[in-house]
Amino acid sequence: LQGLATLDVSALVRETAEFVFHEGREGHARLRLMAGAAVPPVHGDATQLRQAVLNVLVNARQLVDAHATAPSEVEVE
Repeated sequence: LQGLATLDVSALVRETAEFVFHEGREGHARLRLMAGAAVPPVHGDATQLRQAVLNVLVNARQLVDAHATAPSEVEVE
């Protein structure tokens, strides 16, 4: 199938999280990447997985920014 590949999920999540929580952006949400258990590679569509991770992280950032009165961490394991 076209668009499918073996994906490094940890790298994809890390790259997407760094994009969403880049240095210098305004707001209360801060990113904390946790070194969790090794995530095995998966076979899938990188664009679709990246979009799903992006949606979750943007929602988390927006929720914290809207309701936090001080810097707060969003943890990603």
